[in-house]
Amino acid sequence: MSEMRRMLDPLKRSISNRVQRAVVNLVNDALKMQRVQVGILAGEVKDSVERFQNFGFTGHPVPGAEAVILRLGGGSDHAVIIAVDDRRFRKTDLVEGESAVYDAFGKFIHLTKDGGIIIDAAGADVTVNNAATVAINASAGVVITTPTLTVHGATVFDGTVTANGKRIDETHTHSGVQPGAGNSGAVV
Repeated sequence: MSEMRRMLDPLKRSISNRVQRAVVNLVNDALKMQRVQVGILAGEVKDSVERFQNFGFTGHPVPGAEAVILRLGGGSDHAVIIAVDDRRFRKTDLVEGESAVYDAFGKFIHLTKDGGIIIDAAGADVTVNNAATVAINASAGVVITTPTLTVHGATVFDGTVTANGKRIDETHTHSGVQPGAGNSGAVV
């Protein structure tokens, strides 16, 4: 048994050196493949480690995030980061099957179990850039809860418009109409 253990120990060390945990120190996000400086083990620092991300998703981790490194070929010459997570900011309490995209500043997009999408901008603006059209196709109406809704540019309404409980369309009338320069009465 000890002879087998002696023979397998080098293999065990080789495998354990191929996959390691690390802590993110610095990130260079200006390149086509993000490069990261990480701290590995006791005092070992590895510079310019390529970080692979899932297609269509990208992020810039903050120092202190945790990474999983894969050392290709078993040596330290070519290491790649295959995952980064940050327990300090991860959105928790998702129900089985749900997903979320989040950042370190409290903003998130949450795809809920019931088919809803929650966008929480944490008090920041939400901007849609370069859209030919923005369509909201809701089966039960759209509710905008805000102190003031400001629309810049022309506004076209196709349907009934109601303001403060009064219907404003081609059928609304005014009472107390006076000939001349006087103002009409309130909307009926």
